Amino acid sequence: MAPLNDRIFTFFTNGQAQLENGNCLGVSDIARDARSLMTVPLVQGVLHAVYLTDNEDYVLETTQGAGAAFAAALLPLIHSCNEGNADLVHNDLMPGKLLEGSYEVVKAALERSYKCLNIQCEDVGGI
Repeated sequence: MAPLNDRIFTFFTNGQAQLENGNCLGVSDIARDARSLMTVPLVQGVLHAVYLTDNEDYVLETTQGAGAAFAAALLPLIHSCNEGNADLVHNDLMPGKLLEGSYEVVKAALERSYKCLNIQCEDVGGI
């Protein structure tokens, strides 16, 4: 199992134990941390798609569609952190835009959102 998934499942197990012990309030922090880690695959999907199109000239429609789908799921979270960063990602990844997108611009916008999203560069990894 991927280390990130292992960490998420640890949160699930700890949350279940809190609920079984009647500690509903103790679950909120665990749920927040688990949700934060569950955004990591969305970030990775966005970065992968924009990297392929910007650096590898990999312009298949499936790659563009995947990038747009990951971005659509991630944009509300980024927008709640910083509207400007969300606009940058949106402008580079929405359908028909990815071929003009810049990996460096999108990566920088996402990285500026990591603290707010409660994730770290180590969680996301590299390409």
